[in-house]
Amino acid sequence: ALVKMGEESRHESEMEGLDDWLLAHGGACSRSVRLGESRRSGRGLYAARPVAGGDVLLVVPHALLLTATPRSHSAGALAKTDRLILALLEEAAGGSASRWAPYLRTLPPRRAFEESLPLMWT
Repeated sequence: ALVKMGEESRHESEMEGLDDWLLAHGGACSRSVRLGESRRSGRGLYAARPVAGGDVLLVVPHALLLTATPRSHSAGALAKTDRLILALLEEAAGGSASRWAPYLRTLPPRRAFEESLPLMWT
């Protein structure tokens, strides 16, 4: 199971259920890593103990990959990055009914992106 980082995690409620979701779909996560957030690096997987070369830390089954594969004929004309953005928007619009809802809840809010990307600054 994924282990949430202690005091550094401000988003534990958003991360709840992510490990169950991963396991329910055939994924796996090593006890050598933990899911969390740090002020310096943001959200992600962090080493919880020393990791040796060749250790498998995370297994994400193909069924859980959110990809840029065109979902409609018209989307096929878009660039891969745009198709991935479109897929994320479509899944986010689905709310809790989305297959990826547990993952989407762990993404930083739009405000965090706006504050960290110079392209979004006004």
